[in-house]
Amino acid sequence: MSLLLLLAALAAAAPSERDPKWYACTRDSQCVAAEGLCGSPGAVNRKFRDPHLAWTSQRNAEIDCEHVIAGPQDIECLAKKCTSSAKTSLDERKQRRACFDAGGSWGGLEHGRGRSPGCTKPAPDAGKPCTDGAQCASGSCVGERGGGKPGCWEWLGAPKGCRDFWKNGKPQSVCVD
Repeated sequence: MSLLLLLAALAAAAPSERDPKWYACTRDSQCVAAEGLCGSPGAVNRKFRDPHLAWTSQRNAEIDCEHVIAGPQDIECLAKKCTSSAKTSLDERKQRRACFDAGGSWGGLEHGRGRSPGCTKPAPDAGKPCTDGAQCASGSCVGERGGGKPGCWEWLGAPKGCRDFWKNGKPQSVCVD
């Protein structure tokens, strides 16, 4: 059977949505590398490699994107999910695993670390009502811009983006890159 016929057969049997169980794991040996959308690196539970391949092949045929070229990847089970990340040293992999085990997020543009690797841990008082950053473990009392109720920032570290920062009971709209 030619590769095109095989891919067509897989696409015909492809599920319409990704299934979360495709990524579930309890140990590293359950995870294998799997190409994601537009060739992005990914990882899935080895039992679900075929349905994931079918879904990805079908979606890649439907969307117009440039394929990603990625270097070698580490495939791990972190926080009970198969993950793929750029190849790193054994020491950094141990640090990343400890971070996830503690409920943290590794690297993380979404949590304000920029591109520097490291662990951002959740704040113990996340969401607690406040009127000043000094009342929060993270040092930031924030609310949605334009009148959201203030609460302590959820991560230990400065928040990024635009929001109201509260000081002395008054909000001040600020955007942080």
